[in-house]
Amino acid sequence: STVARPEIRWVLDITIAYPQGKPIDLPTIVTGSRSPCETVLFYRLYPSSV
Repeated sequence: STVARPEIRWVLDITIAYPQGKPIDLPTIVTGSRSPCETVLFYRLYPSSV
């Protein structure tokens, strides 16, 4: 039997901006050891051609 693959309809592109250009690394995210800061998300949604 053939298994139907789900169709990809959209591609979401996200850019994350951190103060002074210093991104948060995985250990910092897990431990929550960085003080709060303003983080900006810029996103674009593209229709898929697949």
